[in-house]
Amino acid sequence: MPDSDSDADSRGSLTYPARDVFSLYCYRCGHAWFSRNEKIPKRCPRCHTSRWEHPLGDDVTCRFCGNGWKSSSLYEPCPICGRMQVEGAAGRFLHCNQCDYDWAQRRSKPPQRCPMCHSVKWREAKVNRLRCNECGHMWMNQAEQPKKCPKCQSAFWNIQRHAMQCRRCGHRWTLTYGRTPNDVRMCPSCKSRKWNEPPKIFVCYRCGETHIMKDNSRSMICPSCKGNNEMKIFVCKSCSFTWNALPSAKGLRCPRCGKEAGATDYKDPEKLEMWSEGTFRLVYESNSGFGTIYLWDGDMPVNTVYFHEMCRDFRMNADVFVAAINNRTMTDKWEYLAKEMHDRQYEYRKMIGYFEKRLCLIHEDAEVLAIHFKGMGPGAIASRFGMLPEDVKKSFDRIMDAYKRSGITVDDTIFTDNPFDHY
Repeated sequence: MPDSDSDADSRGSLTYPARDVFSLYCYRCGHAWFSRNEKIPKRCPRCHTSRWEHPLGDDVTCRFCGNGWKSSSLYEPCPICGRMQVEGAAGRFLHCNQCDYDWAQRRSKPPQRCPMCHSVKWREAKVNRLRCNECGHMWMNQAEQPKKCPKCQSAFWNIQRHAMQCRRCGHRWTLTYGRTPNDVRMCPSCKSRKWNEPPKIFVCYRCGETHIMKDNSRSMICPSCKGNNEMKIFVCKSCSFTWNALPSAKGLRCPRCGKEAGATDYKDPEKLEMWSEGTFRLVYESNSGFGTIYLWDGDMPVNTVYFHEMCRDFRMNADVFVAAINNRTMTDKWEYLAKEMHDRQYEYRKMIGYFEKRLCLIHEDAEVLAIHFKGMGPGAIASRFGMLPEDVKKSFDRIMDAYKRSGITVDDTIFTDNPFDHY
């Protein structure tokens, strides 16, 4: 591994946030944000609930019979003894329709104001609360559809603009009003028409050159030597070099060390070794619609980073990446990347508590989801945590059930840094 005091400026740099990814987050709507001061906010800035710190599935222990369960509402009685957990003088709960605050009634006479938002209209229908998609300003308005936001004066305050990200260069951009992801024809930065697909890599078994597949066929004409390559990937046992080879071909030799083809093993397609040092390897993989770079220590997956994130941080695209692999001109950058990934291999853990409360997951499932959200696939997760593949599948099934219970649907065509903004 590279020395920790190496000069990062000459090797490119990866951008990592100096603060925690999620300083504050609402367990009701999933919104994550940074606090502007040290005070704890009263409400979520998106859904405006005062109970943003309380998950829908709070762990509750009945104070009358001792039974424990996950409560989904303050109005839910104990499933064993049937008693409410907070019994006020009037023996019932009150709810503010304006801020969604719930509290126990202590007196026989209902209060005039909500104790949280102090609204005298807490029993009336919710006042029309609007939010500007441009500046985030929230206000109450009598009109159903005002023409402009009262703060930024935008006439497009109620039109959702989609944030996009190229999977071949990492470029981010926002669509103009009225456009959808289906309207995008190419990335405005690298001009790729396959901006929403990771690059599919193949290595010519005749000349050893690395190229990007231009279509979805299982064979490829090498642009360098014009040889026909079938999509079968082999790795040399002597030097670990990976390349494409025809399964029926005889007398093949490793393009790097010249060993006979008999010293090769079949491997999964769409994998490319970028760098190695001792037991550490950087490997590019293309599957499930994403390009991912793995750092391996022997047979143990250490960490992952998405290909498009690496391209954005190193200011390159897929063509530059392939050229660097062929010319071996970025070995120092791959070394630096491996060091950064090794040092940050446990950063995923700070998301575990968020997933536990947002989706009411057990700790083990939240850990699986947290590391999968960083790009690690099920097979690598099984190796990382010493799990059986079927146990990983069961964990993913429980996670998907939790998504369904939360009313969350996945849309991976929309870019977001927040793990729930595109769900």
